[in-house]
Amino acid sequence: MKKKYARLVDVPKVERSAYNHARFISGLVMHQLIHLSTVEQSLPVEHRTGINISTLHTEKEAADYIGQVTAKLHQLKGKPPKKTGKRRAVKGRLVKKRSSRSKPHGTRGKRR
Repeated sequence: MKKKYARLVDVPKVERSAYNHARFISGLVMHQLIHLSTVEQSLPVEHRTGINISTLHTEKEAADYIGQVTAKLHQLKGKPPKKTGKRRAVKGRLVKKRSSRSKPHGTRGKRR
């Protein structure tokens, strides 16, 4: 059975001149790189690219970086993060347990 769509929109073909890999990256692409780099920093060290985004200047370099990080995120999708320490529930949220040797916050005394 053929699907019926409410409305069809003709999308014009993209001109070949639109693809210029040597073009400098725009502000929008730079912001995308910043957000993606922030996400990448949350990955385990062995899964990071090690690329400093301030060294990326062209759309080709940005596209390669975005492709690498996106592929890594898809590869790691669904894998639970490694646990870094013991946690306990406090009022519906998880809090990292303090070791018995560390001082609790706010025990310093008041300044005068």
